[in-house]
Amino acid sequence: MSALALLLTLLPAWAWARERARPSLAELARAVRFTKACALVPAAHGESLPLPVRIDGELRYRLFFFPSGSDEGPAGRRPRVWAPSDLAEFAADGSSFRCGVEAALPKAGPDAPLGPMLSARAAKMTGDAYAAARERLLASLETAAAAFARAAPPDAAARAAAREFLDAFAILSEPGLRKHYRALSPEFWTWVEGAAKALE
Repeated sequence: MSALALLLTLLPAWAWARERARPSLAELARAVRFTKACALVPAAHGESLPLPVRIDGELRYRLFFFPSGSDEGPAGRRPRVWAPSDLAEFAADGSSFRCGVEAALPKAGPDAPLGPMLSARAAKMTGDAYAAARERLLASLETAAAAFARAAPPDAAARAAAREFLDAFAILSEPGLRKHYRALSPEFWTWVEGAAKALE
């Protein structure tokens, strides 16, 4: 076999291995708080779901960190969230991470909680069920984000991923921070809701 023929034979396997070596969105989201860039984020602060943004034609993701705690409600102690304390951004391929990113998030005082940390359905999940649902949400988000980054009409797979993401987001996101999520990536929300609607 000639060198060229051998190269052509190996190219598909090389491309597959390269793609497999790229970290998933779930892996990147878990890694953010352990990077040097985010070393000053308090360990006790919660971490939002990431959302995609397009910056100079590049797909990146943003997430925020937030204090959490509990207060007394009619049925006992309730997990609550406070205003985000820091905003992180990272490349879709994991090549760069930043903390202290500026964004036009809703203004809120540091003293009063903004609302519940868990939706009614999330509050009934076991820890394992919640973690598995979050992994599925991030997988669907990664598919949707790739289509969002192309700025082209979504195909059937992208529309299905958009619908799956929205359904899971309604369950797994923090209700008290929904306005902050909307402000984190307005362009993505316009795209993903339009893509999901096209599936109907």
